[in-house]
Amino acid sequence: MSEYRLASRYAKSLIDLAIEKDQLENVNKDVRYVASLIKEVKEFGLLLKSPIVNTETKNKIFSQLFDGKLDIILQTFLKLLIKKKREQYLPSVIEEFILAYNKYNKITPVYFTTAIPLEPETLNRLRELFVSGSESSNLEVHTEVDENIIGGFIFKYEDKMIDGSIRHQLSKMDDLFVENPYLRKYN
Repeated sequence: MSEYRLASRYAKSLIDLAIEKDQLENVNKDVRYVASLIKEVKEFGLLLKSPIVNTETKNKIFSQLFDGKLDIILQTFLKLLIKKKREQYLPSVIEEFILAYNKYNKITPVYFTTAIPLEPETLNRLRELFVSGSESSNLEVHTEVDENIIGGFIFKYEDKMIDGSIRHQLSKMDDLFVENPYLRKYN
């Protein structure tokens, strides 16, 4: 079974159970906490993928890390993943869970990348423009600063991307100079 299908099925099971038990918000908060832990603590990510660390040891580590700190639904779910030897897929399961959560709550995640940090007023204005020009009213805004884009912005949502960065414009100009039709015509 592909990783995507496996992650999708586990995520669907987790979200369905959380909805059934009326614990979706708690589970979502805890899933995002585990996601940040995977991202920020390299050793934790390595533990998930390690075939050397046995199931019993992983269970003990997970118990020490999460017992009493996470919703019981997520704790049980994590133990199930370990029991089934599927813990290496946890990052993919989390990603699919967040997608399903956003879809269930009709949340549209949008991503702004700029060369300098956005001021709150600018971010609010961009939010208003996006909401007025689309069907989405519930946005989850993510911002990132990347000095390599030189200036302008990169805007992503769903499967769309608008690249208004100076880096992109310079790249397009560079391509135009390489494909200069006048040089071919008069040489």
